[in-house]
Amino acid sequence: MITNPPRGTIFRGELRLAFAQRHHDAANLKVEIERVTQSVQKYLNWCEEMIKPFNDQLPGFAREALPHRKQKLSKDMNILAELGIPVRKRGTIPSTVAIPVRRKTISMPQSNITHSSKPPDPTLSEAAYQQIIKTMGDMALVIERNPTAFEHLTEEEIRFQFLIPLNALYEGNATAETFSYQGKTDIQIRHEGKPIFTAECKFWGGPKSLTETVDQLLAYVTWRDTKTAILLFNKNKNFSQVLEQIEPTLRAHSRFVRFEGKKNETEYQFTISHPNDAARHITLTVLAFDIPRDN
Repeated sequence: MITNPPRGTIFRGELRLAFAQRHHDAANLKVEIERVTQSVQKYLNWCEEMIKPFNDQLPGFAREALPHRKQKLSKDMNILAELGIPVRKRGTIPSTVAIPVRRKTISMPQSNITHSSKPPDPTLSEAAYQQIIKTMGDMALVIERNPTAFEHLTEEEIRFQFLIPLNALYEGNATAETFSYQGKTDIQIRHEGKPIFTAECKFWGGPKSLTETVDQLLAYVTWRDTKTAILLFNKNKNFSQVLEQIEPTLRAHSRFVRFEGKKNETEYQFTISHPNDAARHITLTVLAFDIPRDN
């Protein structure tokens, strides 16, 4: 065992060692350099013996820990939703009387209030809705810049990647697998226990699959839930062909009201009618993401 390990500095990927001599002696300096070099190599070999087995076992440790971590996060977020903690934007975000971005009483004209009056249903303002859509849309850049990090992920695992920025922005009120009305939604934001935003995550499986996803989303929304989104993940080679089919597929849906337009090449906004109330309109944004196919 070496009790006096070599000491140096790391600079730009290089190990730099300093040697001092009282007298000029090239032979002794050469011997010292070789001794220190061998000592460094021994320490590197010892590190390799410890690091390599750990690195080999690390993927297994991660695979075992990930399901437990996701289960805990899901339970934590569902508890928050059940407590009815409001959606509150960190920082500044435009708000209107209709949107509870912060907890406050929605004022109503005094003349319209009676003892039997009920508080108005919470709704998400267009400004806050667009901020949420932008937060999820920004994930497209993350996916494009880190394709290998997403290629092996399942729908559920990708969904959790979207929950991270949503919770960072909206203080933990974005939940996964939240029970809502007729089923389980993928992502839902609640205010005072009531849904104000619902989103569904799906891999692209063709126009029929997209139509079924719209039907599934409509089965989850309540009458007051009028702000929705579909996150569409594509693993096909030709992403352009997928994008070309989104608008005509939604236009052909029985609940289609109008096409509001495209904000960019991968973001489409539609107005559709509620399945139980044709006069009640729902805003639906379809966000498409291109994810490379895992080989």
